[in-house]
Amino acid sequence: MPCWRFLVAQKLREIVSVDREPVVNESDIQFLVSPGGQLQGQVRVAGDKSISHRSIMLGALAEGVSEVTGFLEGEDCLATLNAFRAMGVKIE
Repeated sequence: MPCWRFLVAQKLREIVSVDREPVVNESDIQFLVSPGGQLQGQVRVAGDKSISHRSIMLGALAEGVSEVTGFLEGEDCLATLNAFRAMGVKIE
């Protein structure tokens, strides 16, 4: 099955022609989403504010233990960490 980006680009090409103004209605685009299975592995990236925030959020959603290294300990990242702790997420 083609990836969803390809399907969206293909649908947009069908909707938009060079002979008229581009018009895209929400009802013209459909996304088909299906489970992709399990994901395992390691990702190594430099410490970054956005990535640090996302690591907290994704780790809170994940099953099992998530280990994060390179966490940027800025004020707002620590505030996000404390907010998730306050919601009951176990963070060591």
